[in-house]
Amino acid sequence: MEKIRCHLKFDNMFVVPQRHLSAGLALLWMNELDLHIRTFSPYHIDTVVNPRIDDAWRFTGFYGALETINREDSWSLLCYFSTQIDLLWLYISDLKKITRLEEKLGGAMRLKKQMQKFRDGLDYCGLKDLGFSGLPFTWCNRRYKGPLVLVQFDRVVASTK
Repeated sequence: MEKIRCHLKFDNMFVVPQRHLSAGLALLWMNELDLHIRTFSPYHIDTVVNPRIDDAWRFTGFYGALETINREDSWSLLCYFSTQIDLLWLYISDLKKITRLEEKLGGAMRLKKQMQKFRDGLDYCGLKDLGFSGLPFTWCNRRYKGPLVLVQFDRVVASTK
């Protein structure tokens, strides 16, 4: 990660080491940004940016659990985070969830009630999807034999406060 930080010319870096199947997380930023790490785990880094001035805001990077059985824990953690600080909040994540059928191509269909629960959770947390530009899918199962599956798992959401 240090080589990447230097190559990209960032001044600072915070790394959550690899654990089990997780590849680890890293957050890089420039000195001009007054950034305070609040909490972290193998799945998230939660920060406050410019904590000492009136325009403080919150940034959270999150990588959802790989194991399907643990994904509800990821979602519970997001809902918990939403109750912690009343600041504008930018949340970048891979929660392994979709909000609409159009966000997935191939493979088994997602249940409409699961997608609705995800949308309800975003509403509960006061978060709105900011959309994206580029290719419509952010994950692929990379299968050459068998069914190809493409999904838009990665998303950026923010509070509207």
